[in-house]
Amino acid sequence: MQTELFLVRHGESISNVEGRFSATPPGPGLTERGRMQAQAACRRILQDVRRPHRIVSSPMRRALETAQPLCLETGLGPELCTALTETAFGAWDGRLAAELRGLSQYDGWCTDPERFPPPGGESLSQVGFRVGNCLRGIAEECPGQTLVAFTHMHPLVSFLQHAAGQPYGRVSWLPNAAVVRARWNGQEFEFVGLDLQAAHAGSEEGYAYGG
Repeated sequence: MQTELFLVRHGESISNVEGRFSATPPGPGLTERGRMQAQAACRRILQDVRRPHRIVSSPMRRALETAQPLCLETGLGPELCTALTETAFGAWDGRLAAELRGLSQYDGWCTDPERFPPPGGESLSQVGFRVGNCLRGIAEECPGQTLVAFTHMHPLVSFLQHAAGQPYGRVSWLPNAAVVRARWNGQEFEFVGLDLQAAHAGSEEGYAYGG
């Protein structure tokens, strides 16, 4: 039996607006727009499924706050999963992206984050491996059910690359509150679709940094 997955990038956070790398829990929470996006993502998911069977989340505050509307609507508590947390940014954690521009390692990371991971941080393949193993394990525990996972941009993109068996390369930006739908067929993950409607709640702008 197939397991349906909804993978959600958290709503706009304070660190996104600041352009700050943030990977140490709990981290900053959502902005007002981010809370609007969280509500919109909840509505979009419930349009497709009456009630998910499980909700899992990164322990970061911004992910948990994005999961909150769905938890309130369904009565399900979020299961904390450290494997869904943001990419470890190492020496860059807590710093502004603007401070790093022009540094060779940072410029390399922007072009090829697999070859140039943050100093003391994770490569995309390391992130994809941990996120993929986590979601595969949960999916195998609930065949025929629906799982919703709240995570961050780099873990979400690296999981998609991992699931597709693609080489890890430049990160394709996904906006806050992007909802990826996938399916576990018992042997591999299948990409089903990408829904960006919740990302536009409040404004049409988006931010890439801060996970």
